[in-house]
Amino acid sequence: MVPLVLIVALGLGLLVPFRWVSGPLDPREVAWAFCEYFTGNALEELMFHGYLLVVVSRSIGSLRSLLVLAALFGLFHLPGLAGMAAIKMVCTTAAWSIVFGLAYVRTGTLWAAIGMHAFGNTLLHRIGGMSGEPSLFRIVFTGAWPIAYDPGFVVFVAVGITAAIALFVVPIPGRRR
Repeated sequence: MVPLVLIVALGLGLLVPFRWVSGPLDPREVAWAFCEYFTGNALEELMFHGYLLVVVSRSIGSLRSLLVLAALFGLFHLPGLAGMAAIKMVCTTAAWSIVFGLAYVRTGTLWAAIGMHAFGNTLLHRIGGMSGEPSLFRIVFTGAWPIAYDPGFVVFVAVGITAAIALFVVPIPGRRR
């Protein structure tokens, strides 16, 4: 996942030059945030992919279930948001729900989805500074700022879609399709 984030970030850097500088958080705070994300994300993964995916896929199949649950997962993250922020949240969380669901389906373990979810949230919110929250690093743009350009949204939707395709296509050693 980290190589995908870096590749997309480099591509975006060609469009709108930026650099990362130190942010207000220290590594201990990032580690604590990871623990918090891990706990919350484990519960989300148990609910959506550990239970609902299994139950719904019995009726409509795995692929359709992933899509239905992606929409539900996106809506689950909606409370308190409106307008463009709500649309961005639903799009990013739905795209990543497909990634987490495919990670579970393809590996046969929910730990893959939980780890990706917790690491992805930590990377977005507390390391990479792409959500506007206090983080270990923050983005400073050195080029002209395009109207409505949201690097966190673009990076995480692009990485989510790329990761979903990779999880769907690339064989996993030791697993049969």
